Amino acid sequence: MSDFLTNLNQHFDSFTHSQKLTSNYLTDHMTEFAFSTLESLAEKIDVSTTTIIRFSRALGYKGFSEMQRDIQAELKQKAVSYTHLTLPTI
Repeated sequence: MSDFLTNLNQHFDSFTHSQKLTSNYLTDHMTEFAFSTLESLAEKIDVSTTTIIRFSRALGYKGFSEMQRDIQAELKQKAVSYTHLTLPTI
C-alpha cells in the first residue's frame, strides 16, 4: 500500500462524518481527486470546500493544493512503475 493511502487509513477513525465521506470518495476516485478543482470535488462528494481543506490538514498538509500535488506525484509514480513492469525489454 502506498504511503499516502497508509496515512489516510491511519487517520480514518479520527475523521468527522464529512471527512470520512471525502476519504471514501478519494479512495474510490483517486485520479479524479488529483486533477479536479476543490469546488467540483466538494459538489460531487456533497461536502463543503472547507471540509476538504480541513481533511487535507488532518492528514498533515498545509492545504488542499499540497495534498493534491502529493496525490498527483503518487499516481505518476504508479504509472512509471506499471510501465516498467509491462514494457518488454529489448
